[in-house]
Amino acid sequence: MPTQRKIDQVKELEDKLKRSTIVIGTEFRGVTVADMSTFRKKLRENKIDYMVVKSTLAARAGDAAGKPNVREVLKGPTAIAFGYGEVVDPAKVITEHIRASKIGITVTGAVLDGQVLAPADVQRLSTVPPRPVLISQLMGNMKGPIAGLVYGLKFHVGGLTRVLDGLRKQLENAAAQAVAPAPAPPAAPPAPAATAPPPATASPPGPLSISNGEGVVATEGEALGAPEAPRPG
Repeated sequence: MPTQRKIDQVKELEDKLKRSTIVIGTEFRGVTVADMSTFRKKLRENKIDYMVVKSTLAARAGDAAGKPNVREVLKGPTAIAFGYGEVVDPAKVITEHIRASKIGITVTGAVLDGQVLAPADVQRLSTVPPRPVLISQLMGNMKGPIAGLVYGLKFHVGGLTRVLDGLRKQLENAAAQAVAPAPAPPAAPPAPAATAPPPATASPPGPLSISNGEGVVATEGEALGAPEAPRPG
């Protein structure tokens, strides 16, 4: 039957597993108390919990916390590091301290988002830049394409504006021509002045003919002239 101490330890491990964003398993051999104290202090400064646990209790806590694959990183004398923030930070702090101090601690793996990471994966994770640096790099990489996109949009919008402005002017000119009065037809040239016909020339009057009723016609001079000569008898 489990003792109260073991029950409490499982509860504590379960709580830490539920709150953690990454769990890193380590195996330690030949580590002095002074070295372990220094290592724990380094982890606490970075808000990382570190517990020496029994594999059976850690596995039971993992099952209760919904992280049963924790048992896959439990090997030999085990201690677990719990990270609660950025997943890169615990991997970086642990890896760099082990390399710098030559302490007898070995990373046995990690659990991240339900996936088990091999020791080599933890090593690669430790080389990933922190989130602010990644964001800065991402923004720097995006700056060039975004600037090009903005320039392109400005260019096309400016061209569209010029086209629309030209179309507007054409429509305004067409409307002005439609409402303007039609020009008056050119005036006809003045008709030439009428000339009066030349006055008729009066002809001298001819001799007046006079009839005596017998078919004899005499002119006015003959009728009124000298007396007729006597006819012979």
